[in-house]
Amino acid sequence: MRITEDQQTLLCQIVDGYAAVKEEFYYSTARGGTTIQQPSVDGETHIDYPDLEQLGSSSLLAMTPQAGVAMTGRVYPTNKGVQHVEEARRLEGIARADNAISSGSGGSRIAWDVTLPVLEAVVALYGQADAGEDVSQIQVNQRLERDNGNPDTSRAFEVLEQSGYLHGTASIDQLPGALTVVPTERALQLLTGWPADGEVALARLIGALQTQIDSTENEEEKGKVRRVLDAVQGVGENVAAEVLTKVLMGG
Repeated sequence: MRITEDQQTLLCQIVDGYAAVKEEFYYSTARGGTTIQQPSVDGETHIDYPDLEQLGSSSLLAMTPQAGVAMTGRVYPTNKGVQHVEEARRLEGIARADNAISSGSGGSRIAWDVTLPVLEAVVALYGQADAGEDVSQIQVNQRLERDNGNPDTSRAFEVLEQSGYLHGTASIDQLPGALTVVPTERALQLLTGWPADGEVALARLIGALQTQIDSTENEEEKGKVRRVLDAVQGVGENVAAEVLTKVLMGG
């Protein structure tokens, strides 16, 4: 679900207005177009009705049409709409912080060891969710015991989506990355044992070898595993993936 900047502005107005006076908005359409207004608040706002309708069909707003009158009725934000605005505002702060961090010192925040814990958290949360539920950055931060709006989580969502491990299900045009996601088949292949092609199987193998190295205290055994890892990486990823593909396919 992707909404435009104008739709995001309209959603924020309705969320903020409803929070301020706890009144539904009334929308009405006449020759001059569509307007929204709260009964106890002076002034009305001209809007594009298709934007209102799109927010309603996305379950971000709850609309109650007036019987017998076209494009007229009552509207208020749903819990999903409120959460969407809150998350978007957190990510605005993340984007500003990310720009400041990125223009400063140089450690890589898109390395695999940085993004993998986020992917593991998404897959675990998705496995626990009910059918049709997505995973938000807030949930991932809670699972990883990070502060809400953590810039590393936001950046990982963006990188993992671009790399095909996550599919964004809610976002807004003015912010990078996704608000909510679901894991793709590629992620399930990597982390949950789904049948995998050579490239994913290679990533899984390298990860397993590295984990074994990190968890092994015996230096001799650690050296043996490290030599296996070096050998796998030494032949090149393309060649190793091709070999694994043939093995998986029985070729």
